[in-house]
Amino acid sequence: MKLVPKMAEKLVVKNLVKKYGDFTAVKGISFDVKEGEVVALLGPSGCGKTTTLKCIAGLEEVTDGEIYLDGRLINDLEPWQRNIAMVFQSYALYPNMKAYDIIAFPLRVRGLSENEIKRRVKEVAEMLKIQHVLDHKPGELSGGERQRVALARALIRDADVYLLDEPLTNLDAKLRISMRSELREIIERTKATMIYATPDANEAMVIADRIAVMKDGEIVQIGDGLQLFNEPRNVFVATYTSYPPMNIIENCSIKSFKESIIVENESRSISIKILRKRERIRRLIGRKVIVGFRPQLLKLEKSDKREGSNIGKIILIEESYPEAILHCILHDNKVVTAVMPLSELEFSVGDYVHLEIDEDNLYLFDQASGERIVV
Repeated sequence: MKLVPKMAEKLVVKNLVKKYGDFTAVKGISFDVKEGEVVALLGPSGCGKTTTLKCIAGLEEVTDGEIYLDGRLINDLEPWQRNIAMVFQSYALYPNMKAYDIIAFPLRVRGLSENEIKRRVKEVAEMLKIQHVLDHKPGELSGGERQRVALARALIRDADVYLLDEPLTNLDAKLRISMRSELREIIERTKATMIYATPDANEAMVIADRIAVMKDGEIVQIGDGLQLFNEPRNVFVATYTSYPPMNIIENCSIKSFKESIIVENESRSISIKILRKRERIRRLIGRKVIVGFRPQLLKLEKSDKREGSNIGKIILIEESYPEAILHCILHDNKVVTAVMPLSELEFSVGDYVHLEIDEDNLYLFDQASGERIVV
């Protein structure tokens, strides 16, 4: 992920609210996008990503709040007055027009000369590697080619801000992965200021400089990929922003035991001894918490035991080079995952293992709210 120097705010969204009757789709969100920065709106379907983009583009009327572009309030401007380009998930290509004319359309609307249009279409087509499809209609193109044509139509505009609404969702898995890196290269080359909506955390990590995690119409945390991974604000961020997600064990108790603190769940399938951080955690004794620990830092050892605390049985191994993801079922039927290099894999399905959960790989969340408890 690239480092973005401090630059002026290009776009500022303040307390944005969008209602449809009694339903509030966007609940007072605020964020900014700096010049040349890519900010991802990451969240599941229905969380308000697309609605937010449409409000910024002027395609939806804002119920409340303010949107500023280069310091100017744009709430009441028509879409064509905002110089904001949007790429839709469906691509929205004119079916009876050739790719060349689709890409050229925004420039023709502005009255540019045909020579200038031809030069710029050629330039953007070469950048997106679609020179060979310019004479074809959308129905004759593959999904990846249609996506590139839609992106070319947006990029040719020299817009102030580009809004991309899940542009890779309709592509097959292999093409989607390759397009991530290509799109990041295009962004670097054009130095575009962009908001990128996606439900895919890995996609957001690759493409964006900062990520705004959305849930139920709200932004629950904003940060770069490392911040979201290392310092999740709540259980949702901890589990949504990585694969495999953080292991989560609910209804855990914190107890004093001799010189240490024990954190364990009701069935005692998980029990973690706290030594180094015991003084910081002591204040939580008696409190119900959710325990989280990252699969990447979970260590496994073969075990002769078949049950007991921290004993699991491997029920599935995902071999995804260069890593292996091991799924282990505990005696209370809770499943946890561990990640290790595929080259170091020495386990088989059916093996019993002991889970070594280091206290430094331990996150605590409030049982009622799901918010992280910092210790």
